Amino acid sequence: MKKSILALLLAVAGVCTLAAAETAQAKPADPAAKDIYETFMFTIWEDTPEYQMYTPTYGVKLGILGCGGAPVYGAEGAVVCAGSKEATGFKGAIGYTNGEKLSGAALAVVNLVDEINGVEIGVVNVAKKGGIQIGILNFMEDGFLPCFPIVNFSLK
Repeated sequence: MKKSILALLLAVAGVCTLAAAETAQAKPADPAAKDIYETFMFTIWEDTPEYQMYTPTYGVKLGILGCGGAPVYGAEGAVVCAGSKEATGFKGAIGYTNGEKLSGAALAVVNLVDEINGVEIGVVNVAKKGGIQIGILNFMEDGFLPCFPIVNFSLK
């Protein structure tokens, strides 16, 4: 029964991916591309389907294994990795979150974000600057201390 459900989910994901790939999407080099965005995006991995690498999401981005690429304004979630470069809102995964800029909250076992304007909650949190980290190990270059357990926060 479990294998049948998994096979059905993978088949639906494949059909959705093929349908999305056939949809004409303009890349950012196209002047008209500024008006192209998604309100709901369903992904398989960090670069599959490819259009998620350059099409922003204003709403919800969900990944079977992972998400990546263009910014998310709303919520991003995945099983393994929520990895969009920029996120405003919520970012969560069972595995890890990854990105350059986060304004909001990240929740995962491991959070790897360069710049935070908000909070990271996880077992291990790593950032270069900004925000608040709550977890067992918190690493932040401009933090209260570069490495501090339970809570770490930026002094700048």
